[in-house]
Amino acid sequence: MRTIFCLLIPALIALPAHADIYKYVDEQGNVNYTNIPNHLPVKAERVVIERDPAAAGALPSTLPAQSANGTAPAKARASSPASFPKVDGDTQRKRDDQRRQILDSELQAEQKSLEQARQALADGKDVRLGGERNYARYLERVKELQDAVDTHQANLDALQKEIGNLH
Repeated sequence: MRTIFCLLIPALIALPAHADIYKYVDEQGNVNYTNIPNHLPVKAERVVIERDPAAAGALPSTLPAQSANGTAPAKARASSPASFPKVDGDTQRKRDDQRRQILDSELQAEQKSLEQARQALADGKDVRLGGERNYARYLERVKELQDAVDTHQANLDALQKEIGNLH
């Protein structure tokens, strides 16, 4: 009896909860979520979360919420609010050039760091230190050196991708 009770309680606790969630954009352009439908503005969408196990990892989809008269509201506009600051083209080009210079200098520094990490890995693989009589300690040290190389390579790839996005 105690076993059934121990199995039944977690099963009851794990029952999924259900509530409709609504997403809307307010006058300032902020995205808001609520579960209270009677406070919704006209441009709200009901968020539908897939419950299908085959769709695990899928992002929630949104469906237009019904307005008071039963029709779906019009799509929210994607433009920025009128009070949003604007930048002229020359200023933006200067900012983009500065960003490019910063990314280029970071790329050069990361390439140097990667070469140093690769050299340290090559040197570290060749030598077993005195405190590394245990082979596991040697492997741990070499793994740390390899992790440093992998980190610098990932940083280099991310910088190259970011520079590629500037064009």
